[in-house]
Amino acid sequence: MKTFVIVGCGHLGNIVANAYRNGLLKTYKLIGAYSRNSDDTIELLKGIDAAVCGDIPSLLALKPDFIVETAS
Repeated sequence: MKTFVIVGCGHLGNIVANAYRNGLLKTYKLIGAYSRNSDDTIELLKGIDAAVCGDIPSLLALKPDFIVETAS
């Protein structure tokens, strides 16, 4: 299974997270997310067992296979 993280937890980030939550990304595991607004990150990851990261270095420390950039 490939892992991924999300950078940017606004509208587009929520589309990706909801696709994951709804089982549309079956061969991928969401392992973390980061946004400048930590409340947005927490909200995006509700119900998902993934790390809320406070900065890009901690997100990259998760060693994801893919980074999904959804920031404007």
